[in-house]
This record gives sequence, C-alpha cells and structure tokens, in this order.
Amino acid sequence: MGDQVTVTRHEAPGSSWTMALRPAPAVLGGGFSSYCGYDERVDAGVRRREVPTGRVVFILSFGEKIDIPEMSNSPTPSPGRISSFIAGLHSGYALVDSADQVGIQLDLAPLAAYRLLGVPMRALANQVVELDALRGGTVVELIDRLAGRPRRQLGMGPDRAHRRADRDRCAGRRDRLEPPPLHLPVP
Repeated sequence: MGDQVTVTRHEAPGSSWTMALRPAPAVLGGGFSSYCGYDERVDAGVRRREVPTGRVVFILSFGEKIDIPEMSNSPTPSPGRISSFIAGLHSGYALVDSADQVGIQLDLAPLAAYRLLGVPMRALANQVVELDALRGGTVVELIDRLAGRPRRQLGMGPDRAHRRADRDRCAGRRDRLEPPPLHLPVP
C-alpha cells in the first residue's frame, strides 16, 4: 500500500488536469492520510469555492501563484496571490482562482499539522499563511529542490523516488526544521 499511486487524468477543450494520489508513508506518522501531486492547465482560469474540511491543507506549489481573493470568517485580510502555504482549519469558505498549477497537496489532521509545524492550530484558524512565514528557509529549500527535478508525470516517472524521499525526509525529520517564529497572532 505504501507505494501505490493512483493517477487520474481529464482532458477537455481548453483544460486538462492530472492528479497522482498516494497514501502517506508510515515515516510521516498518523494524521497524514495521503498526498496528491497535481498538474492543472486551464486556458481561461477557474474559480473554486473551497469549503471547510476539518483538515489543515498544506500546499507546495511549483507553478503559477494561486489567488485567494476572498475568505469568509477570516480575522485577517485575504492573502491575495501566494505560492506555497498552509490553510488552517476554517469555519467558512474561500474563493480560489487559478489557471496553470503544478504542486503537491497534503491534507493533515490538526494534531499532525501541530506536530509538523509546532504552531498551535488556533494561530492558523480561519487563515492562510505562506510557508516561508512558518518555517523559513528549510521549507523554501525543499520546494526549490522538488521544483528543480523533472516534472514528468507529476514526479511519478523515473525520478519519483527522489521526490518522494525529499518530501518524506522533510516531513519526517522535524528536528532539522527551524522553530516557528513567535510573531503569529494567537487569539
């Protein structure tokens, strides 16, 4: 089960997407159900209404920035155009605009997000926070390493073992990550 990858593709005039879903390896611990590599191409762009899920969403983006023009119930202004980020638990929706996207999404249980980030969930509640604000150079370095590898089939081609090892090593080796900054607002 650990190396099982499910790839789904869709092609239509003006749009296409590929998603590669894989169960999270044991090294990541409980609360990491799976992660998904995605490649989305949309000529005219697309707007989605993302609804609350009970999970903390972790996005590693290698493509164009994502625009989040509106977040209901957020104590802070909408983040606007961002790349890689954490979306804390939300009690309302977020409008998300995107066109060409390539990245990896992890959906984390709150306890797993706390273990990975070392940040109380109340500090992330109803907010979207850029990754470099939480973890500094370590996460940015991981994104740069992953983005520099060939993206053939979302990393599910011959170089997939290298990408997977980088992701797993970063997530499983929290002791090598910098401590989170103390400037996050805590209600």
